[in-house]
Amino acid sequence: MPPNAKPPDVPPALAKALHLHQQGKLAEAERLYADILAAGTSAEARSLMTLLNHGRVHNALGRRDEALHRFEEAIALQPKLAEAHMSRGAAFASLEDFLDRAARQPTGTPA
Repeated sequence: MPPNAKPPDVPPALAKALHLHQQGKLAEAERLYADILAAGTSAEARSLMTLLNHGRVHNALGRRDEALHRFEEAIALQPKLAEAHMSRGAAFASLEDFLDRAARQPTGTPA
């Protein structure tokens, strides 16, 4: 589910994380999503929305491995969810683009 789409009855912590995400406050949103997931005992902690949006924040922050991990968790929960597969594909594409650019850089030059 896109970060700007909020279903009814979203728990308060998740609603706050979504709001921060929508405002572009990615580092703050990432920390809150991580806290929600770390709680691990509620449906909120393992919800597809939390996993997908946490992955999207990681991807936007350039943390491809963490993003892929979250997308793979979402796929494990709901293997036929196209949105999770598309998000995972986008993270792989971003990673591949980064690696291609890095390979083209002369040695000692930042990518």
